[in-house]
Amino acid sequence: MFALTATEMLEILSRHQYKPNWNLTVYESAWHGPTFRMEVEVENSSQPGEKTVLGINSLVPRVRSERQFLEWVMSRLIEAEIHEAREFFRDSSGKPVFDPHGEEG
Repeated sequence: MFALTATEMLEILSRHQYKPNWNLTVYESAWHGPTFRMEVEVENSSQPGEKTVLGINSLVPRVRSERQFLEWVMSRLIEAEIHEAREFFRDSSGKPVFDPHGEEG
């Protein structure tokens, strides 16, 4: 069985949704093959009151079924949410407890 194509992945995504205003897409990169992109406008954790666009590209591994692809997409969404939680979970001084951009990464 062959791996899903970017076109097939895009069709699968068109039948699913995540949170309001989250854009999930797949495109064919000339250099890397199928690439998943999630994009949403979020509050800027370092500039309260300002918005920023969270845009994450991820190379899609070889997936052979819709279920396998959706499981992988879910793993990427969870990873993005963990990142955001680490940015916004703060101590009483306002400093992130587990800053994903800090030394601990």
